[in-house]
Amino acid sequence: MRSLVFGLPLAFVGLTWWAADQVRVSRSLRQGDLVALMSQPTMPALNPYLPASEAERQLIDLIHAPLIKVGPDGRLAPGLASDWRWMKRVTVWFAELKSAADAAKRLEARRGEAWNQWKLESATAQGRTLSLTFTDPLFGAVRSVLEAAAAKVQRVSILRIELPGKARTAQTAMMNRMDFAVPVQRVWFDGEDAFEIAIVGVPAEFEYERELRRHLSQAMGREPVISTQIELPMVEEPALEFTLRDARWHDGSPVTAQDVRATYEALIRKPWQLPNREGLRVIRGVEVVAPNRAHVLLWRHYGPALAAWIGLPILPASWLQHHALDDAGHLFQRELPPGAGPWRVEQRDYSSMVIQPATDKPAAIQRLTLVTSLSAFTMQLGYSTNSLDLFWPSAPALPAPTISSEALQPRSSPPQRAVQVLWNLRREPLHQPLVREALSVSVDRRAVIAKALQGKGRPQGSLFAPGLWLSSASVIETGDAVRAEHLLASAGWLRNVQGHASSPNGTLLLTLLVPEDLPVLARIAAELRLQWARPGVQIIVKPQPRALVMSAMKSGAFDGVVIDVPLETSWDLWPQWHSNEAGNFTGFSDRQVDLLLEALKHEFHPGEAAPRAQRAESLILASHAVLPLVTVHEEAMIRTSLGDGSAPPSPWTLSDLLTRPARP
Repeated sequence: MRSLVFGLPLAFVGLTWWAADQVRVSRSLRQGDLVALMSQPTMPALNPYLPASEAERQLIDLIHAPLIKVGPDGRLAPGLASDWRWMKRVTVWFAELKSAADAAKRLEARRGEAWNQWKLESATAQGRTLSLTFTDPLFGAVRSVLEAAAAKVQRVSILRIELPGKARTAQTAMMNRMDFAVPVQRVWFDGEDAFEIAIVGVPAEFEYERELRRHLSQAMGREPVISTQIELPMVEEPALEFTLRDARWHDGSPVTAQDVRATYEALIRKPWQLPNREGLRVIRGVEVVAPNRAHVLLWRHYGPALAAWIGLPILPASWLQHHALDDAGHLFQRELPPGAGPWRVEQRDYSSMVIQPATDKPAAIQRLTLVTSLSAFTMQLGYSTNSLDLFWPSAPALPAPTISSEALQPRSSPPQRAVQVLWNLRREPLHQPLVREALSVSVDRRAVIAKALQGKGRPQGSLFAPGLWLSSASVIETGDAVRAEHLLASAGWLRNVQGHASSPNGTLLLTLLVPEDLPVLARIAAELRLQWARPGVQIIVKPQPRALVMSAMKSGAFDGVVIDVPLETSWDLWPQWHSNEAGNFTGFSDRQVDLLLEALKHEFHPGEAAPRAQRAESLILASHAVLPLVTVHEEAMIRTSLGDGSAPPSPWTLSDLLTRPARP
């Protein structure tokens, strides 16, 4: 019995040492096979266009590929497209077939130095049409070319037809009649509420606009609004050309320009709030000019349209042909389309997923298994035995370390959204610049991160995503309640006996609206209330349903709003900050900013857009109409031996782990 009493603990210790040794041996044998525990309860649906979580977003980036993306340096980098360029397409129409061919011949005779001066790239006659391509989307010498071609062209009339919610149905009803359809040369849809047409060669005796209005009134049951926008001698269309690299889908078929067109046509009718949606809305269509070249035609000049393709996954045309996308995106839960990213899905069910490299090139990681819905005991066991390598994309509750377990390192995901405070400049006393400045300088962003976000965030002082070529290196100041109190005093707000900032008209009391669907916003608002109380400002935090908050912002019935905003890559600030735009909820108005925003809409070069965007941003921030606060991050935990040696605070994604080359 005595031997048994002393022998059992020794046997247990020996078994523990043996188990730990076997874990080390097992780990050395599966160096290229990792297991990640996902923090969400179910497997992501992997809808390429509606990622519901950070995990889904990062997996989509691994499986699918866009035409262009943001590189590690924050600048645009090739994806499926090896390069891209802007052009201008100009089309003119002639009354006779021979006239177009003669004009093309006269231009061909001037090929050389004259073409270089005109920035003319091609001139092609087809039927009664002459198509001209210029290498510059804004400054091609169109009139000089037409004069050299001695082109006596027919005038083009642009008509706008408005039928809210019925634009495409009305266009179909119009094109069913030959006398309406034959003169139509171009169609541009402005969402689902309106469309514009370019008509040429209408007989003088035919009252096109009046007859079209009568026809659509009968066909649609209500009268449309039809107006003549302009009459021109030509149609000018900016065009974005993508040249595709030699890439293949996971099923082995090549990626072609037809896939680009099919993706656009599948997405344009969906109600999804895609990033940079305005860039897709101004596209007239996508043309396939070669297997590896696609032309994206716009119905107006809009340089930030390039941003609509940044990070937008492209899907195979063959798959889209046999799979109609439903508005809710349930299709992707049942069937996954082939991707063109560096990793492919090998197996997926309700609780696990296996992904592998899409090519046979040597890689440090050859297989990743993602699991979810583990119990606390199973999670602890997996950590202790080194069976789990990554707690991702966040780790709200970590297992307790044991003697045999390897240490974990935190890794913050890149931010997808930022938190701001928007002020209503139409309200008293927020119309006073000194009051808004006092509210700004008294905020300590790092305290907000520590107390409201538990450290899972970073200070944000810009309107753009951090690290972009557009972003400015703004200085994040710590809160200064003393300076804020001096600013309030300069504006006529002095402390009363209760310690509140007051004037002869009363105390400084503001209501802060907060969407209640994100609890983190309420925590941020509560911390702001405490910080603003130091210089004497009283704040009432009022959580409401997001729909009510948005309604109050649109009607101007608010003092301030704590709101989360997506971090997009477009340099177009017009919808939020132009004086005459409905999306300018603050009431901010500045003529110089309006001019800069107008210039940015016509800036086709991303590099040239940066200084103008930063100048407009500096003027907006100087007004203190908006207070950028923080970017919100999720924090994963990774085993120390899998780290790349970078500092833990640096942004990190699953791609950083999986796309590392194999060690020699």
